[in-house]
Formats: sequence, structure tokens, C-alpha cells
Amino acid sequence: MSAAGRLFFALLPPPDLQAELGRLAVWCQRRCGGFAVAPENIHLTLLFLGELVPGQVDVVRRAAAGLRRESFGMNLDRIEFWPGPRLLCAVPDQPLPAATALSAALRDAVRGVVTLPPRPFAAHITLLRRLRRLGEVSMLPLAWSATEFCLLRSQPVGRDVRYSSIDAWPCA
Repeated sequence: MSAAGRLFFALLPPPDLQAELGRLAVWCQRRCGGFAVAPENIHLTLLFLGELVPGQVDVVRRAAAGLRRESFGMNLDRIEFWPGPRLLCAVPDQPLPAATALSAALRDAVRGVVTLPPRPFAAHITLLRRLRRLGEVSMLPLAWSATEFCLLRSQPVGRDVRYSSIDAWPCA
């Protein structure tokens, strides 16, 4: 059976905030090098699932559809450098309990269907990948409300990736 691709659950900022974060990524790129994430790819990963086959995708979609979550607000307050993966990320100053709970609920819902990596949830939005140097960067706080969560597919496109939505569920 062929793979359905590399999948993950995520929160997508509204398009205007994606565009603003995209501009911030380009601004940071001028100071730090690396590769800016395209505005349409900007997201907050809730749970990375990895390579799935089509049958697993159907089960994962049903599991996600069974979750009931309320919408919630969040702030991205500062820029943080993650040296291991060489990422520059927008992160909150305060924990995001609702996002953490949604990530945990998704993990529980797909347990037994998908072998999940052991990495814990860390709320962030990647702005730059493969930094060459760390320059001084800062940001003004940005606020948004999560009104839905999505199942996204990562598709390689040359040296880059494109994310496409498979499904989405409301946070009401």
C-alpha cells in the first residue's frame, strides 16, 4: 500500500496573520540567513504523525472528528532560536494550555493507529529554517484565535515543501 505522505495536525493562523508572519520571516532572513517559510506554509504544529498509509489516514480523520474543542486565543510574543534544528521561531511567553490540551487529545485519539515520535508539544511557529548565523531579531506581540484545527500533508517541491489541507475541524 502506498504512503499518503507525511501528515500532521496543525493550527493555521488567519491569512492576514500568515502574511504578517511571512513578512517577519523575510525580515529575519535578511539578518540571519537561512530559508524563510512561505506565508502559506506558516502554521503551529499540534502533532506530527509522520508517513501514513491511506487506511491510517481514514482512522486518524475519524479520531479527530470525534474531538470537541472550544476556540481559544493565543499570543506569539518573541523570537527564539532553536540551535539543534537551526530554526528561528515565533513563540509565546506564556504556556498555551488549550493548545497543549488539544495536542494531548489528538495524541490520545490516534494512539494505537500511528507510531508517534516521543517529542513533547512545544508551541511555536517556524519562521526560518537552516539558519547560517544568529542576528538580533525581535517582534511585536501578535494575537490570534484558533477556531479550527487541520490535518495537513507535507509535499516536497524541489528543495522546499508545500502543505495541503486534508481536512479541518472547528473549535466552537
